[in-house]
Amino acid sequence: MTKFKILIGLLLTTLVLAVSANVAQSQFSNILFAAVYERDRTDDADSGDIWVNIHRTDGVVEEVQVTDTEFDDENNPSIAMASNGNMIVTWDVEGNTVYYSVLDLAGNFIQNPTALSTGPNDRDACVAVTPNNVVFVVWESYDGASADDVAYVTMDVNGNNVSAEKRITAVAQDITDPTVAASTKNNDDDRVVIVWEDYDGVNDQVAFTILDSNGNTLVAKKTITTTTKSNEEINAAILPNGNTVIVWEGDGISPGDDVGYAIIDSSGGLVLPVTFLARPNDIDSPCVAATPESNSIIVWDEEDAINNDDIWYTVLGSNGNTIKPVSQLTVSDEDVDEPDVAVDQTGKVVIIYEQPLSPDDRIDFSILNSIGNNLGGGQLTDGIPDDTLDGDGGWRQVATRSGGQAPVGGIVAQVNKLMILAPYLVLVGLIIVVSTVYIIKRRKD
Repeated sequence: MTKFKILIGLLLTTLVLAVSANVAQSQFSNILFAAVYERDRTDDADSGDIWVNIHRTDGVVEEVQVTDTEFDDENNPSIAMASNGNMIVTWDVEGNTVYYSVLDLAGNFIQNPTALSTGPNDRDACVAVTPNNVVFVVWESYDGASADDVAYVTMDVNGNNVSAEKRITAVAQDITDPTVAASTKNNDDDRVVIVWEDYDGVNDQVAFTILDSNGNTLVAKKTITTTTKSNEEINAAILPNGNTVIVWEGDGISPGDDVGYAIIDSSGGLVLPVTFLARPNDIDSPCVAATPESNSIIVWDEEDAINNDDIWYTVLGSNGNTIKPVSQLTVSDEDVDEPDVAVDQTGKVVIIYEQPLSPDDRIDFSILNSIGNNLGGGQLTDGIPDDTLDGDGGWRQVATRSGGQAPVGGIVAQVNKLMILAPYLVLVGLIIVVSTVYIIKRRKD
């Protein structure tokens, strides 16, 4: 009799652990995000194509080849996801022309690859979608004389109604790597914040402007750094409370590069002045995303003492207070680098990064909650052939569904609730069966 009880106990314990794992996997699979990257061609070692990897709510992971051109090198891709799941992808070809395409969640083309700029030196595009479904694409564009400007266009989430190209005036002598942020967690905030490296003749400063969804200027260009050192690789995120977090790689207070950041309000005023996270070794590719609670997740790659890179992160509150201290996400004896980060509407944080293999790299991901606890991860690609992220330019490489009203077009993936409930139902059924067997056994005894 005692052995039978022990057997029942072990069986129930095993079932509970198995069901818990299944439930955790179901919840993990329900995360919707998409990543964009450059994949080397097998027929031309000097060229790469643009690919999108869609991690859907049904747990299916699908790769879509966006471009297929043998002799053109397409690079520096960026991605944004509208509230209906449409994915807007941008990239440049040979650093001369900006292209875009639109996919739905099934990987179907809504808009085939199309040239967006007229050149001759248009590159480093970044894309964002406002809650009222206006797509902004910004890029670095040669002014035809001696410097680069910030150029941008708008369109709808199906890739139609593309506006005339506009340029942001009052930049300094030159600009580099513009990035654009739109609110993904506040449906009433239709602003965009455009940030760039603004060369003042000696160093790159961090400059920004704020526009409404019609492209009207709400806050004219402001510069938030006045350093005699370099500030580069800028990224930004708009919080639900209306503040914007701007991060960058800067020569801060350590011998190497540190993580610089500041928080501005909707009028462009500093909520948190320029601050640096002092790091013992060089950092690279900082990026930031907003949570539903107005926390900000800041992620970067950082060298160790023997010059191998790993992914690190921290979580800050809306005013810059620390929610999660600086933490290490990966531990590797090689270079794990080029991260990007996005947050879905439930607060799940998606971090993607390059995972080195031999001889190529693949794309991996980790999932955190909104206060920075690690929930697990996996691989997005197999790295055959080489997959490359470009996290050091400010353009977004991972996207989750934005807030706002769903526009016409695209496929809205639904969560299969039965898949989540099924393990619980199985557990209940097994408990009933085991209990019945136990009762019958006792009666016979």
